[in-house]
Amino acid sequence: MEELADALSERFLVITYDRRGLSRSPASLDAPPVDMYRHANDAAVILRALAPRPARVLGSSFGALLALHVAEAYPDGVSTVIAHEPPLSEVVRDPALDAAMERIARIAQRDIRAALAELAALAGEGNQDEAGEESAEITEESVGNMRWFFRHDLHAVQRSGLTADRVAALPDRVRVVPSGGAQTPRERWENRCARELAARIGQPLLELPGGHDGLTIHPNGVAEVISRLAP
Repeated sequence: MEELADALSERFLVITYDRRGLSRSPASLDAPPVDMYRHANDAAVILRALAPRPARVLGSSFGALLALHVAEAYPDGVSTVIAHEPPLSEVVRDPALDAAMERIARIAQRDIRAALAELAALAGEGNQDEAGEESAEITEESVGNMRWFFRHDLHAVQRSGLTADRVAALPDRVRVVPSGGAQTPRERWENRCARELAARIGQPLLELPGGHDGLTIHPNGVAEVISRLAP
């Protein structure tokens, strides 16, 4: 996400952080579960400390779900949520996918790289960057982050409980912009969640370059689209 932050910083004050358990915010895998409400409170603390005015909050996948929870927990600090393909288990139910993810989580307990391969196959989506090259680097940091995901974040998503009605009930001053990737397969669950959320709250779906990982792989194109959004 650093490249996207750099691209957006040409126009905006950009605040980034690593949520609990990831990268610069490490935690023991044996730590107590961290739910979406705790994650949202963490983000709200950061916004209160650093944002000079209500913020545009941008997130992708888990981060998009978190951004919606932040808007619910701290609406006075949020002006806009751009939620890119959020995993909303209460908006689009998919028991087969839930079962597949639980199976992959069990694989991750003994072989994280095998689990990542299974996850990529399940997603069925290529990752070409803005130069048209395949982006498939797996770093030790990303492996550690995925260990945390399978141990903690997967269950936080499944137990989020966030509904389209709750999103629709946010104050009018909080604008919610669901987005989907131009290259994301339409059958992919997170894309279906974004489209269904947009329909349920009466908002158009914002199309962003790339697929589910477009914010990472197409930072300049994504920044351009976001910069064109009305304040």
